[in-house]
Amino acid sequence: MVVLLVVVLLVVVVGVVVPVVAVVLPVVLVDVLLVLGLLVVLVLLVLAVLVAVLVAVLVLVVLVLLVVVAVLVSVFVLGLVVPVVTREGGRGERAAEEGGRDGRTGKGLAQIIHGVP
Repeated sequence: MVVLLVVVLLVVVVGVVVPVVAVVLPVVLVDVLLVLGLLVVLVLLVLAVLVAVLVAVLVLVVLVLLVVVAVLVSVFVLGLVVPVVTREGGRGERAAEEGGRDGRTGKGLAQIIHGVP
């Protein structure tokens, strides 16, 4: 009886379990590897998008800072080099009436910037 049970178990294992494992296991492994590969690709895509957004934000910040620095420098330089003053040394309507010329030298803005005597 025990021998018959062992023979039946061997036939079931060899005839059913081994073929099922031989067919199902590679399919399952391939599916698992495909899913893992897709997950890796998705993670890499998300990282690439994050890096692109970070670089874009940094470039935007640098450009804004450059514009701010350029505006500040130009205002500072024009404020020092080209003061529009009247004969009394003040700023205001009198300078505008004189065409924006320096009251002391009679030079206009373009003449001062380009160094025309």
